[in-house]
Amino acid sequence: MQAVFFWGDKGMKSAKAVSVALLLILLPALLNAQADDAAWDSAYDRWDVAVSLSGGVSYGLRLAAFPSIELIAYNIKIDDYLPLDFGVSVRSLVTRYENPEVAGAGWLQVGVGVSVTAHLSFDDLELHALPFMENFDFYAAVGPAYDFITYAGLYNVTHPPIPSNGIGITTAAGVRYFLFDWLAANVELFNWRFSSGLAVGLTFKL
Repeated sequence: MQAVFFWGDKGMKSAKAVSVALLLILLPALLNAQADDAAWDSAYDRWDVAVSLSGGVSYGLRLAAFPSIELIAYNIKIDDYLPLDFGVSVRSLVTRYENPEVAGAGWLQVGVGVSVTAHLSFDDLELHALPFMENFDFYAAVGPAYDFITYAGLYNVTHPPIPSNGIGITTAAGVRYFLFDWLAANVELFNWRFSSGLAVGLTFKL
């Protein structure tokens, strides 16, 4: 059990490390950029909707589904060349855990949460010094989540190793790569209440 929770803590630290690394990589280019030749656009317009269908692993490296729907509600452009987008998303986690050491002991976890999101994307970047970044969108999300957990087997009568139904915090950090204006592949590190995970999938921009 200690190994499982250590992996969860590692996931949270990894998400923070990724965010810091991205800022350090981008900072020199942003400081040296000129507004006239460094202009680029956001991958999103206000009121765009993004639907993500993702799956991966969660608590105990068990398979999990991690779908979400997001509304881009606000766009700003700092100094006319650095676009930031903010939105609200409804996110969900669905996973089933079975204890490999205790037959029939496990649970079904279905969670739903609402998060505030922030995006930094790089559309129309052909003339910039970093053209390979053009299709990337880096994002983060944070907000409250609630879990509905159904126990099975031994966990119905003994104390399970996780919290029961309840509210907590979900956080995520990820990147999307737009294959087309309306379709992106995404990779995301997330923490959902008591467990961390990794999800990959597709995002459809409507």
